[in-house]
Amino acid sequence: MKRIFLLSIVFFCTLSFAFADTSRFFKGKKVIPKMYVTAEDGLRVRDKPNLGSNKICGLSYRIPVKIIAIGKEATIDGITAPWVEILIPRYEWKGKEPEFGWVFGGYLSEEKPKFIEPKNAKELSEYLSSFMSWGFYDKYSEWIGFMHFYADGSFSEIHPSPEDPGYNKKDSSWSDGSKWYGTWKALDKNTFSVSAKNKDNGAERTRTVTLTAITDVWWSEANTGNSGSSMFDPKPVDGVAHHERKTMRDASILKSKGAYLDDYWGPIFPTSSYDDENYTIPADLERKYIEAGIDVYYDSDQFNSYWDPIIAEHQKRADLMK
Repeated sequence: MKRIFLLSIVFFCTLSFAFADTSRFFKGKKVIPKMYVTAEDGLRVRDKPNLGSNKICGLSYRIPVKIIAIGKEATIDGITAPWVEILIPRYEWKGKEPEFGWVFGGYLSEEKPKFIEPKNAKELSEYLSSFMSWGFYDKYSEWIGFMHFYADGSFSEIHPSPEDPGYNKKDSSWSDGSKWYGTWKALDKNTFSVSAKNKDNGAERTRTVTLTAITDVWWSEANTGNSGSSMFDPKPVDGVAHHERKTMRDASILKSKGAYLDDYWGPIFPTSSYDDENYTIPADLERKYIEAGIDVYYDSDQFNSYWDPIIAEHQKRADLMK
């Protein structure tokens, strides 16, 4: 009898390790709407729930994704977890229609992983170019303008004029309305160079910038004390909030990886915190946000009525593949 009891314990423990805990992918009977990529080297998205299927794209560490369906279990890298169907981030779509793919759930977490500073020039380049725009501040934390580090190596720096909607009227001393265009390059894990030309007077300048502090949405220069903050920082200085509300009217923001890296604009995360009594997201733009997995009005009926039937249908298909 004792032998049977011990064998039962061993059998139960074996089953516990053999089968994944899929409950962490659900809240009640519904799948968790958003999870984060925890694989530091990134996570492959495939067209089917198996390692032999075609790769669609790759997802960066800490990118949030909208969960669509939970598939069959697999053991990969010693981890047992289900394959998970996701809504591919908008910036990876080939067209205008929502696209879906499968990732291994062992590298997804409901909690956002900690930020890891760039370890080399390649990672610094990806970090700076991931965001659509950086707010640029002087050492006194006064807003100077915007900086743009593009993935193709091009660069721009815009200093708003008093006529610009993002201009801070409380302090005009820093603003000259100048526009600089040129190139940039990451040199190592915390240093980049910029060569730019003033569009109006033709002045040229080249500078090398070393960063002393780098966080997920903010960095600081070593010599000047200047700093950069992602344009989607939820705590902007005066004048920026208006600019950001205006940016929300343009769906191009959805094509920026930074919109997903910064939780303030990530999928499922409402963007209505900046809304004031005079601003409402146009219906056609709201539809584009919903299709991209972003609920702009906190668990809205429009969002749920769009996604609930899609999720139910995809889960049926996933169950048939198990």
